[in-house]
Amino acid sequence: MRLKNIRKGKNFGKKGASMIAILRAFDLVLAAGIIIIMILFWRNAKDDTFLEKTFVARDVAMLLTTAYASPGELTYCYYGVGNYDFDYTIQDSQIVVEDKIGKVNYRYVEDTSKPLSPLIEKNLKEHPIAAFEIIKDSAGVKIVAKRKGDSSETCQT
Repeated sequence: MRLKNIRKGKNFGKKGASMIAILRAFDLVLAAGIIIIMILFWRNAKDDTFLEKTFVARDVAMLLTTAYASPGELTYCYYGVGNYDFDYTIQDSQIVVEDKIGKVNYRYVEDTSKPLSPLIEKNLKEHPIAAFEIIKDSAGVKIVAKRKGDSSETCQT
């Protein structure tokens, strides 16, 4: 049988015609399944904050590692956290950024002779976290969460 006749659906008989109908129905079900999966993926990706949590965790980890590596004293205000509604835990050389959907862990390099004091901050609706103030002096490195309305020489919230 020639390919033209197969595409037109000619000369199949009863078994061939039913097979063509089954294959066309399978194609429609497959296309509908792919469209449904794409819609569900887009809806989940629109509401997911995984990339934002990863960004903030890596950014703060890089800043803490840089603060430990820098010579002398340092005071830095990081405003990148004020855009998100996340809870932060910084302790044991690890940053945990979480929200109601999930959490992201990221490690940073810490000087064991001058450990960072733990920071556990929950983001409150009435007083959201606006910035992190990273301070390095002779005693070590510390990180302080600044909320809306807090006053500081470095961080203007």
